[in-house]
Amino acid sequence: MTRMMGINRDTDAMFSTCLLGPLYEDVVDRMRESIKQGLVDRLWEEFPVIHLDTRSPEVVEQLRQRFGNAVFTTTGEAFAGVLGDILRERGLTLATAESCTGGLVGDMVTDVPGSSDYFLLGVVSYSNHAKQAVLGVDPKFLKQYGAVSEPVVRGMLTGVLQLSGADCGVAISGIAGPSGGSPEKPVGTVYIAAGCKGQAEVMRYQFPYDRRKNKVISAYTALDMLRRHLMAQKREDTDVVATQNTD
Repeated sequence: MTRMMGINRDTDAMFSTCLLGPLYEDVVDRMRESIKQGLVDRLWEEFPVIHLDTRSPEVVEQLRQRFGNAVFTTTGEAFAGVLGDILRERGLTLATAESCTGGLVGDMVTDVPGSSDYFLLGVVSYSNHAKQAVLGVDPKFLKQYGAVSEPVVRGMLTGVLQLSGADCGVAISGIAGPSGGSPEKPVGTVYIAAGCKGQAEVMRYQFPYDRRKNKVISAYTALDMLRRHLMAQKREDTDVVATQNTD
């Protein structure tokens, strides 16, 4: 790691910038010249988050331009804390329904002090029976499509929102590995539903990691889907207000 030279550490603000998703090597390549110039203090990976400490606003702007919304903080805040701030600011509540991640999402959320302000319920519905009995997933969906499918995660999300009364939520079902895959759904296949009542989206992902990393990246991705959903929703609300003000 390159240490900064010739910078007044007492007066210059530190930007503790964190990114989610892009390859570590991609960030290193992008920042190579800044590292040589001593503009980057530290750069390290804590899967799947990349941390970069700098006192240069220009470096932060380069990161934002290159990686967009993958840059989730410039103050070093934990990823789940960033989402929590959005929920708290908008007066929204959260619930989670997990299968292959086994409660990792709930753990991330509740690691943030004050998360009781918005987090209502976390369900680990690991078996098909639990998906039906607790979350009300239609057994016909489980039989026809399997537990790792769009209809099932959508049903999990609907069920946990109804059960908890929360405004927003995420649901995850996947094959973490190393066994359990098939040609149609190989190891690493994960379906994630995220959003608010009546506005959820479902995505299928194919993660290439070992069991632990597949679980971790699934948990982060679920919260990131919700973060981006709420950010997009806020932009739409702002556009509506702006349009009304011009009428």
